[in-house]
Parts: sequence; C-alpha cells; structure tokens
Amino acid sequence: MCILDWVYKFVIIITNVVICYGVYLAGKQLNSFKADNDLRKKQATINFYHSIEQCFMVSLRKIRRKFPTGTLVVYKKIKNNPELRSDINNYLNCMHNIATGINHGLYDIDLFNKMSGKLALMWHIKLEDYLRHTRLANPTIYLEYERLINELKNRQRIC
Repeated sequence: MCILDWVYKFVIIITNVVICYGVYLAGKQLNSFKADNDLRKKQATINFYHSIEQCFMVSLRKIRRKFPTGTLVVYKKIKNNPELRSDINNYLNCMHNIATGINHGLYDIDLFNKMSGKLALMWHIKLEDYLRHTRLANPTIYLEYERLINELKNRQRIC
C-alpha cells in the first residue's frame, strides 16, 4: 500500500467525521428552533388570552348576574333579551377566536388548559342549551370552539 492510498483513506475518514459533525449540529439547531418556537407559541397564547380576557370577563359577569353559579342558561329565558344574548355571543366569539388559534397550532392548548380550561368547560356546560338553539339557525357556528371543548374534556378526563 502506497502513501497515496493512506492519504486517500485518511481524507475519507476526515470527510465522514466532518459530515457526521455537520449532521449533529443541524440536529442541535433543529431542537433549538423547536424550543424557541414552543416558547413563542406559549407567549402568544398568554398575550392573546390576556388581550381578550377583560372583554369576555365583563360579559361573563353580566351573564352570571342573570344566571348565578349552578344555573344553566336556558334559551327560552333569554331569547327576548338582546343585551344578554349579545353578552353570550361576545363570550362565545372570544372563545371561538382563541379556539381557532389553538386548533390550528398557533396557540398552545396545554397552557390554555392550565390557564382557563376548567372555566371554559364550566361555561360550555352552562351555555349548551343556547349553543344548541343557535345551531338550529347556523349549524356550523362555533365549530372550532366545540373542537377545543372536546379536546379540553379529553385532557381533563371529563365526559
């Protein structure tokens, strides 16, 4: 074996080592990118939730005055009350907006679940009759919200 064969084999070994190191660095960058993306998603969830929270909490307080904790919103009792229906729709629209972001991966469902999952489930139960009647006129309304509620139920093991 001549010296050129040794040099050739050495160059191949060095090339393979450099390629392996490059693949390792690329994997490390990908993990770093994913961690950064997850952090941004969590921050976006917090920011959006806080931007709509005051708005829908005002609506929830108004609804709670008419239907205290433990009572369900019955559509027949509010169908002639446009102000209360407006408050309910305001809350549902806010929840539908954040649900759309969560369902499409823009916001983090685990963080939302920790921040407001139980509240969202409680209000969904309270508003089920209203949602049912609203869907008679528009069967596709609040579908993203319903998808989120079903996922929250699965995560919290509530049937």
